Formats: sequence, structure tokens, C-alpha cells
Amino acid sequence: MHQNQHITAALMIALASGSCLAQQSSQKADAQASSQNIAQGAQSVRLASTQIQSIQQAFNWFDRDADILNNPLTPRTIFVEYPGLKERSEYLNVQVKSQDQMIQQLAFETNQSAATRPVNQSQTRAADAHDAATTIQAQINARIVGAEQRILDARNRIAPATRQAYLDVDMHSIKIPAGVSAELAAEALMLTGDYEFVSIDWICYPVDTTPNDSLFSSQWYHPSNRIDTVGAWDVTQGLSSTIIGVVDSGVDIDHPDLAAALVPGYNSVDNLAEVDGGIVNDTLVGHGTLVAGSAAAIGNNGTGISGIGWNFGIMPIKVTNNNSGTAALSEILEGARWASDNGAYAANCSFGGAEDIATASTGGHIRLEGHLLVFAAGNDGLANQTRDWEDVTIVGASNSADNWANFSHTGVGIDCIAPGVNIRSTNRTGGYSFTTGTSFSAPITAGALMLVHDANPSLSADEVEYILLNSCDDFQAIGEDDQTGWGRINVGQAVQDAVFGPSITNLPFSEEFPDATLSTDWRNPVGDVDVSQNAVNIPSGLYALNLDDTDSIETIKMRAAFLGGSPAEIQFYAEHRGVEAGETLSVEYFNLLSNWAPLTTIVSNGTNQEEFIQYRIAMPTLGNHDEFKLRFAANGSDDGDDWYIDDVKVQEFSTNAFPWEESFEDGITLTLDWASSSADASEDANNEPDGIMSARLTQQDSMTSADVDVTTAASVIYVHFYTQHLAVESGESLNVEYKTQLGAWNTLMSVESDGTDQNSFELSQIALPFDAYGGNTALRFTADGDQADDTWFLDAIAITTEFIEEQTCPADLTGDGTLNFFDISAFLTAFNAQDPIADFTDDGSFNFFDVSAFLVAFNTGCP
Repeated sequence: MHQNQHITAALMIALASGSCLAQQSSQKADAQASSQNIAQGAQSVRLASTQIQSIQQAFNWFDRDADILNNPLTPRTIFVEYPGLKERSEYLNVQVKSQDQMIQQLAFETNQSAATRPVNQSQTRAADAHDAATTIQAQINARIVGAEQRILDARNRIAPATRQAYLDVDMHSIKIPAGVSAELAAEALMLTGDYEFVSIDWICYPVDTTPNDSLFSSQWYHPSNRIDTVGAWDVTQGLSSTIIGVVDSGVDIDHPDLAAALVPGYNSVDNLAEVDGGIVNDTLVGHGTLVAGSAAAIGNNGTGISGIGWNFGIMPIKVTNNNSGTAALSEILEGARWASDNGAYAANCSFGGAEDIATASTGGHIRLEGHLLVFAAGNDGLANQTRDWEDVTIVGASNSADNWANFSHTGVGIDCIAPGVNIRSTNRTGGYSFTTGTSFSAPITAGALMLVHDANPSLSADEVEYILLNSCDDFQAIGEDDQTGWGRINVGQAVQDAVFGPSITNLPFSEEFPDATLSTDWRNPVGDVDVSQNAVNIPSGLYALNLDDTDSIETIKMRAAFLGGSPAEIQFYAEHRGVEAGETLSVEYFNLLSNWAPLTTIVSNGTNQEEFIQYRIAMPTLGNHDEFKLRFAANGSDDGDDWYIDDVKVQEFSTNAFPWEESFEDGITLTLDWASSSADASEDANNEPDGIMSARLTQQDSMTSADVDVTTAASVIYVHFYTQHLAVESGESLNVEYKTQLGAWNTLMSVESDGTDQNSFELSQIALPFDAYGGNTALRFTADGDQADDTWFLDAIAITTEFIEEQTCPADLTGDGTLNFFDISAFLTAFNAQDPIADFTDDGSFNFFDVSAFLVAFNTGCP
């Protein structure tokens, strides 16, 4: 469509919609108010006189804006900053509405105004009768001129505060008025109706934050292709108030990369706190100093190495006075409890004993305090981690090749693995050395848990551990295994998940949109994406995902590599309303090659849908990987193009669930609904009973369904389907068979042609024989034609407990259960249009006999 045609079309829609447009715009505003970053329960604020004056001085405020400043403002948007990633500035980004959007805004305001003033009906009718076309064209011209002026006004209003204008997209960076919050300034500007959005011009930090420590490059595990600590540091580098209890041989209290971070500790052998004379210095072994540096060596201080957190507090808990470094489990656990009791968020124990019941007890004590206990798995290659304690995080080792280290202990108790080979850390002589063992995997994991906490301090200890484990890179079988637990930790991903919600999940994935809040299973919304109640007949609950215009959104990642060659299904329901014919909803998947690839495209026919249509699609081969995700994208022309999506599922496939229904609206889906088929999906049939698609079988085409699990206590199961035949000779048939639980195929029924083409579908319905009840029921449909044009159409197949009562009142064309003038009117309209519904004799022609047959049916009445 050319630009002028596009503008004219937009205006025609706006002019024709009358008062409904005001209602729709109001609904859209309500929808916008429920989108992300909306202030829940925001308080109304009346601007002080100094704030009003500040705004008036900052902007070229028009007279029509006066009520905005004089009335209370209720900020609908809060701006959430993430220190170290994006932080507030003194500026706002303001997007001026486009010409189309401004035309719609003017139409909305005009209709609101018209609704409040009386209308002289005789004058209106006279004007319309006099020259309706001239009137409409004049309104179109006026709206175009008005929209252009309004755009100029929008730019001029913010001109005095503009730091820089980006006219290629008509976005402007403006100074926030003094004494006014960004939220209030944004709300005031949005209430003018002239701007598409107002947001903060954030100060954004570069990604992959790296410290200036001189030996940082020798710490192979920090980069983004390993545990991605550098990505985590974009968000947080750790807080000094977050303390790690180093439950070990003590810590070198003079080490230049540790000393400034030390907080008072404890000696559990002597039962003395450091403040009471307890010795916590690592004078004999050096193990504790290496552990402390792995987790919490001071970062970005120009010295040595960087721990997982740059700023953590380090609490030395000395649990051994032996030259060998050995310690009693009771002393270790007492030291861990003392650390937690005295404020340590994580207590790290790089000793044996993780599998002991006493360790589980101490883990429970520490978790009740809202803290975490971390234990090393061990280094002798033993399968001794036989206890999977809920409140203890047990850590094995990975190597620089990102594989499980073969010295690391195994068993059901392993929660995760972390770098434990050639770890550069602090030693007790004030220098640095390389070391190996799960003793260093554990504090690296403890530091990761602490960063997750600092990224979102509102998280509970259970949530922190869950986020870290759920975000692991899982290199073995999906989920937890005995070698690597949930996988190798990914600190960058865990910190992102702490801020934005988990970004990866195991299959099955299921989203039914239970309320008005978009869950954290969704990412990267573009446009005005929301969860809405405006759809019709929503399949599950009261809400559905709503995309309009060119909105798009994607799911979080799903672990699908375990599928291998096993079948899986992608399922969702979709409905469109207000979408012009030819506009589409694109559904894509993120494939193994790290590209978005098309899954399916749904095309609107321009007619509002009154029901959701189910789509089932087999998982593509390139979807079987651990970063699989879906993206839904509307391809419309305005915000009246509404696509609704509900009940999204991605799951492994074995059999179809009972009851099973197939209407072919997503084609013939092999593997899922159909095990095999030589038929094709078609729109060529007449009077489809369900949707616009059916299966077309010609000559000797055959279709065999995938298995359906009919394991049920129901006494009667029905098979029903609809058929229509064209050019099929008399006596030829469509044969229907069922599979018994012994795997044999038996005849269910046969639908025979009478040699006359059908203009509508005919229902067939029969009880399923009892020997088909079980987990692998299937149906097979086979045509027995002998010519290329022998055609059977098959639709609305079901295996179900529902019995269909056939229509007993054919003259009730309005479907309201009564016969009256409206049915006669509907028949005459259909008859004049030669609609097949008026072909009461079913002979393909429209004549007196159809009228006579209708009148007979009408006079017969409804039962």
C-alpha cells in the first residue's frame, strides 16, 4: 500500500468507527497500563507549585495542556535501574507519535468531544445526503493537516529541554525538569497524547566487565565462554556486606589481596572469637588462604587476581590447628554455624564429610537463618556422595576444557560442578599460585551464590540456590546426574536470572496465562505486548497473550537436547480480531545454528474469529538443543490488529491424549496427530464443519492416526467424523478401520458414495469397539477410488465420550432455536447469494425447489 493510501485507509477506519474508537482507545490505554514496568498501586501525586513552574519553564507548554499539570498525576511507569548495568541519568528519551498514530489520536479526541455535545439529527442526515463523499474527504484532509501540525507541536513542546534530536526515528533526549521525578515528568508528557513512549535515557555500562588485576588473565574460568563471571560483573561485583565464612585452616590476614576485606572471625578448635583472642591466621597450611582468594580476592585493585566477588567480606573460621590441615567434622560444622550466626551469607567447607547426616543438620540450621552451606565433593574419584541433602550445596570440579574432572567425587548428592583445575589463587606467603581440587570449586560456587543474592537481595536462600542450579550449563543428560549434578555453573546467566527471572527451563514447558501479569517465562517484548481478557472463548482461564501492530515476544530457553531423535510437539491456540486479510502471525523457533527459523505462519482472512484454533507442530530436528525457544511476532499495520495466543506447550510426545480431535487447521501434522498420510490439507471443500481446512483423499490415499491413549473408565467411546465426496462413483467408499490393543486392524465402518456430488459435509458417528480401549488406539481412513478426480474430504475427527445430536431443525438458519422472520430473511439472503446453505435440495443449483423445501422445513417447525 502506498503511503497516501495507507493514511487514507487509517482515516477511513477512524472516521467510520465512531464512538467505538473512543472505547477501543480507552481499552488500549488500560492494556498499556498493565504492561511491564507498571507501578502496582502507584499513588496519585499533586504537583507542587514549584514543580508546575519547573515543568512550564522546561517545556513550551500549550494551553490545552493546563489541566494535566493542575490535576493529580498517577505515574503508570516505574523505571527500574540495575547498578553496574543501566543506571538513571538526568535525561528522558521521548518518541513523538507517527503520522498514522497522530491521526488515530485526533480521531479519538474528536469522538470524545462529539460524545459530549448534542447532535442535530436532521442536519446530520441532510449533510450526509447532500454530499457524504465530499464531507468524508474534507475530514480526511483536515485530519492529515491536523496530524502534521500536532507532530510539530509535539516537537516544539520539548524543544527547550532537548539535548539531542534523532529525527530519523523522531526520538528526542530531553533534560528532566528540576525538582520533578522521571516518573512524574514522563506521565505528564504521555498525558498530552502526543508521544508513543517516554523512558529514561539510561547510562548503560559496557558488557563483560573486567578488573584491572595484574594476574586476571591467568584465571581461565572467568570469561563468557566458561562461567561468565565477567557477565555477572556487568550487574554486580558483590557487596561488602555480603560475607563468606571461610571454614578452613584460617586466612593470611596480611595478604594484600585479602586483608582489606577481612571481618572478625572465629577459631572453633579453641572456641574463641577473634575479638576475644581467637587465632584465625593461616600460619601452617595455606589451604584456607587459597580458598578465600578463589571466592573473594579483592577485585579491580590493580593487584594479583580477582575473586568471584570483588568486594565480599571474608570471615576466617579456623577449624584446625594441625600441620596436616585435618579437622574434626564437629569443629567444621560448628565453625560453619558460627559464621552463619554472625552474618556470613555463605559458609564454605572445603573438606570431606558432605555426605554425613550431621552435615545435613547444620545445613538445615544455616538455611533457616536465610544463609547457605557449601561443601566440596572430594578429589579421589569415589562414588561416595550418596546423600542428596536439601540444604547443602555439594560441588564437584570441572576442568579448563569445560568437562567434568575425573578426580571429582560422584553420586546423587552432587548439585553442580565448577572450575577446580589450575585455579590461580592467593597463598599464605602473600603471593599467588596455581592449585587444583574440588576445594576450590566449592568457594567459586559459594561466591557465585553470593553474587546472585547481591543481584537481587529480595530472593530467599532457596531461590538463590535454585537460580544458580537452574542456570547451569548442562553438558550431560537433562536435569541432575551423578557426575555433574545440574551442570557447570554459569554465573553470568544466574545473575541475569536473579534480576529478570529464570531464563531456561526443562521440558515440558507450559504457559496458560493465568492472570494479567506476563510471567518470567517470556523475554524481549517488542511493542505493546500484554496479557488481555479481550479475546473470545479463551481456551484456558480468562487471559491470553495479546500482540498487535508489529509486536513480538519470545519464550525463555528450553532444554531440548535430551530429545535426540525422539518426537516432541509444539502446541498453542491462536485467535485474531481486527486483523486485515493477508496480515499474519509468525511463529519461529531458535535453532541449533543460533538462528531464528520459521515454524509456521498464520494468515488472517480478515474476519474476526469467535473461537481459538489449536495448532500442533512437530519439533523440528534443529530444535533439539538446550537453547530452544519460541518467538511470536505480529505482522500488522496498526494497533487494532489483535492476535491472541493461549495455552502454549512444548513437550515430549508419546501418544495423543484422550479425547482426541483433529480439524486440520494446522495441516496434516505427521508424527503427532498422524503417523502416516498420503492425503493433503485443503480449503476446497464446501461448508466446512470446523474451520476452513480439511483432509483431501483422492484415488487410494490413506491416513493413519498416531496412537491415542484411550485408557478410560468411560463405558461408551464414540468415533465421529465428517465427510464430503466429489466425483466419486456410486458404490465407491471411504473405509474406516481401528487398531485393536493386540495391534490388529479391524473394520469400523464404511462411508459409501451414492454417485452424487455433495455440497456439504455429512456426519458419521459410531461407538468404538471395546477391544480398542487402551494405550495405543488408532484410526485408519482409506479411499478406494480408481480415478484421479475421486475426492473425499475428511474433517472434525474425534475419539470422545461426547455424542453429537444432529440438527433436527434445518430451517433455523439463525441458530437461535426458534423459527421466525429472521430465518426467512437469512434464507433469502443466502439464496440470492447462491450460498450452499440455501441449497435445501442439495443438488448444486438454486431454484424454486429449494424455496419449496425451505418452506416445508419452516412450516414443520422445531421440536
